[in-house]
Amino acid sequence: MSAALMTAEVKAVLRDLAYFSSQGVRIAIVQATPDGGVSVGVDGDAVTAAQLLDSWYPFPVTCWKFD
Repeated sequence: MSAALMTAEVKAVLRDLAYFSSQGVRIAIVQATPDGGVSVGVDGDAVTAAQLLDSWYPFPVTCWKFD
């Protein structure tokens, strides 16, 4: 993976994968976004995941259903 794609925000989400899994949010993919946030593909309800991640991080988070 390019160093430009492994932003501090992406690393933060990857570091917290176990916590989110314990909360019922199964993250399948994390990508950096141009606005300094992340786009997260989840195996499950994207709305619930977005609520949890938005409350956890100070940066923009967009969640979508990963099929």
